[in-house]
Amino acid sequence: MSNRVIIITALTLACVCADVHPPKTVYATFIEPGPQNSLLEPIAVDAAGFLYVPGVRCQGQLSTASLTKLNQSGTAPLWSVCLPLVAVTGLVLGNSGSIYIVGSSLDPSWPIVKLSPDGKDMTTYHIAGTYPFSVTIDSSEKLYIVGGIGVGFQPTIRAADTKSSAHGFAMKLDTDGTVLWASNLDIYAYGIAVDSLGQPWIVGTSCRNDNCEGLAMAVRKLDINGAEVLVARSMGGAGPGGLRPTFSDSANAVAVDSEDSVWIVGRDTSGGLPTTPNAVYPQRTNDNSPAGYVFKMSAAGELQYATYIDGYAQEAISTVALDGLGNPYFTVVNSGLWSTIWALTSDGSHILISTKFASEVSSLVLDGNGGLYVAGIPLGGSSRCPTTTGAYRTTTKSLTVICAARLELSQSGDSEVFVPLNAASLQPASVSPGELIRMSGVGLPQNPVVSFDGLLAPIVTAEGSQITAVVPFGIKPGWTALDVAGVGGYTLGVWPSAPGLFTMDGTGAGQLDARNADGTVNSVDQPAAAGSVVTLFMTGAGSMVPPITDGSIGPGEPPYPTPTQTIYAAINGSPANVVSAYQAPGKIAGIVQVNLQIPADVPSGDAVVRIGVGGSGDAANFPFQLRTTIAVH
Repeated sequence: MSNRVIIITALTLACVCADVHPPKTVYATFIEPGPQNSLLEPIAVDAAGFLYVPGVRCQGQLSTASLTKLNQSGTAPLWSVCLPLVAVTGLVLGNSGSIYIVGSSLDPSWPIVKLSPDGKDMTTYHIAGTYPFSVTIDSSEKLYIVGGIGVGFQPTIRAADTKSSAHGFAMKLDTDGTVLWASNLDIYAYGIAVDSLGQPWIVGTSCRNDNCEGLAMAVRKLDINGAEVLVARSMGGAGPGGLRPTFSDSANAVAVDSEDSVWIVGRDTSGGLPTTPNAVYPQRTNDNSPAGYVFKMSAAGELQYATYIDGYAQEAISTVALDGLGNPYFTVVNSGLWSTIWALTSDGSHILISTKFASEVSSLVLDGNGGLYVAGIPLGGSSRCPTTTGAYRTTTKSLTVICAARLELSQSGDSEVFVPLNAASLQPASVSPGELIRMSGVGLPQNPVVSFDGLLAPIVTAEGSQITAVVPFGIKPGWTALDVAGVGGYTLGVWPSAPGLFTMDGTGAGQLDARNADGTVNSVDQPAAAGSVVTLFMTGAGSMVPPITDGSIGPGEPPYPTPTQTIYAAINGSPANVVSAYQAPGKIAGIVQVNLQIPADVPSGDAVVRIGVGGSGDAANFPFQLRTTIAVH
């Protein structure tokens, strides 16, 4: 294997990055524990810069949510309160400093919770047949709530919709919890915002047709009394031409600007949503995966702007906030690796910000003074959060955590490192002993010092914005603290193995870097014969026996160190015989050579190869990998 396989090329992103350096991270901290089964983690911030972050398992109670108020520097909580909720789905601050919270509950009707500014006094409102999901307020602190509808819900007499077949509800409450109006909705409601006249905009999904073949993104606007539907628009739910009717498109969040226009964000799976001529991304760049989208509508519901966002988005855009100029800010989760924070001009034609944040982000808010706050639940089997020195919690041992951070838009960060990837597969995972990893970032040092729990990691390459290093074999099972000196780090889970196969183009997918039995490079022009043995190269096989020194080069002749765990392979989904597997001769410790026999019945063409380490050898249980292939004849 040539050295170019070790020097992994940068992952190309489908985005136009407007900034060279990310905004300065004022603080980033863990909040633990966090919810286990939700990607949504609503947050709120007051004008003074105090952040309010929900959590769960309050005081050891497994089914109790909590709310924590952080100080302005993110170094300590001012208070934390247990809530009569299982999880928080909606959170808003009132003009008087009161805090309004909704979410799921074990009660037959989910309560609406009101906290005093100091968190000491709590009031709950129960309204029959309601499952509140999102909440907002108007200038007079009247509450507007949407959610799911249940048995016992009663719309008011002049409600816009009183049909019994409703999917959701919307209501307006007075400051004492009195219902001012309540209406059924013909959509599943996820988000709500209110304009200057007290007219609520509601977004979610609706059935595309009477048979509910596919879900379309849905927008509804009611009048101030909840008695009339002023805007009703549904889009998507089916592919172009009406084919494949089972797609599910959704509108997840909405924000109103000073002209009572609205910005709406969500998820597109159909590819059938419209875009406008000035879109930054007029079409999806990857038809096989979901994409985020952003709409702007006038007060009358006319489509003013529509664009797709980021072809690598695997999750919906679930949050949107507007600054004083009407510029929208939102986030996209990129393949579980990081999130991209975006800002567009108020007409959507130009990108103001497109910058990575090294954790998953589902909520974003602005404080009006240049502070941008994000929070989310790190995924991928490890706790990824670019925590800062002196923050409230800089490490964690919990798998269920929240990462919360404050960024300063008026200042640029000097350096930042993003979550490490397996250097062969370019996939995120917990690290394993001896695994080659690749880290990208901003302002990385030319001669980096990387360590895991204080153990120095051998550096393979350090070029510009990326570092390739080897995880020390001496890390212990459980958790490890990765640190890039002078830049930052992560708390990562440690697995016995985290396998990945090297590919020819360094993307983790497509043609494998493989050798045929005669030593030629496997390719379409030089395929391997069915039944013959091919040589592949992998990393992430875990510990070796006899042990091999970190950073050393594999011996040129037997005996070779071998993985302590059994390596399995599958070709086109069927088991394939691993003839042998050992430290690759002449390559840095951690690269394993796998000699694999192609089954005799494999047909000619591209054969899909998957690799697994340990366990039962069942291909169905192999770690997720991108599609990797060898050429067979």
